[in-house]
Amino acid sequence: MIWIILLLATIPVVHVIQSGIIKERLTKVNQVLAPMDAQFQRRLNLIPDLVALLSIPLQSADLLAELTKLRNKSISPFLAEEEKISLDKKLSQVLKETLEAADQVPAITTHSRFRQLHNLFYDIEAQLGQLRSAYNEAAKEFNASFRNFPTNVFVSLMNLKEKVLF
Repeated sequence: MIWIILLLATIPVVHVIQSGIIKERLTKVNQVLAPMDAQFQRRLNLIPDLVALLSIPLQSADLLAELTKLRNKSISPFLAEEEKISLDKKLSQVLKETLEAADQVPAITTHSRFRQLHNLFYDIEAQLGQLRSAYNEAAKEFNASFRNFPTNVFVSLMNLKEKVLF
């Protein structure tokens, strides 16, 4: 009888401790997302300038159209986290291809505004790379909650889902 009472008394304590651990891990993930969103927005704000600058000299209209399409999708405030991550991957790749194509045109590479944009994009991508690493580390720690007992029980009770990695 006493064991049952002790067991029942420890359940709320374990719940409080495990909920605190889960919330702490989720907070770490969200703390990394805020500066990432700021860098994503910086990058999205620069894309129209790049497209306008490259629209005449760059003959690869497909890249510019894809870049514009991805940017327009990315500015939606209603994107799920998984969609943001997927769009970020695609946008980074198309942006890299666009800048590489522009680097092949001498008239563009000597333009001071292009050099400035080029450097800004590479700085943003470097910062995003660091933030992606920090996010992945925090997300892996959070996702471990789904595999460890008793945390996994409380995660399911809190109706949380695993975080997608970059």
